[in-house]
Amino acid sequence: MTSVTSSALHILASCLTQAESTVMNSWHSLVIRSMDAYLLLDELKQRLLGEVSEVAAEPRSTRRLRLPSERAAAVAAETPFPLLVFPCLFEEMCQSVSA
Repeated sequence: MTSVTSSALHILASCLTQAESTVMNSWHSLVIRSMDAYLLLDELKQRLLGEVSEVAAEPRSTRRLRLPSERAAAVAAETPFPLLVFPCLFEEMCQSVSA
C-alpha cells in the first residue's frame, strides 16, 4: 500500500468518524424532540380530558372518552403537527362517542 493510499484511507476514516458523530448527534436531537413532543401531546390530552370531565354530568362519560382520546393522540402523532391536529381529532372522537 502506498503512502498516498494510506493517507487517503486515514482521511476517509476521519471523515466517516465525523459523519457518524454528526448522525448520532442529529439522531439524539431528534429523539429528544420526539420525546418532548410526546410529553406535550400527552399533557394536552390530559388537560382536554380534564376539561371534559369538569363539564360532564357523570364520571363514567369521562372514562368512555379515554380510548377515543388515545386514538386521537395516536393519529395526531403521525402528522407533522400533532399539537395542532390533536384538539380537532379529540373533539371529533368525543362527539362520535357522545352521539
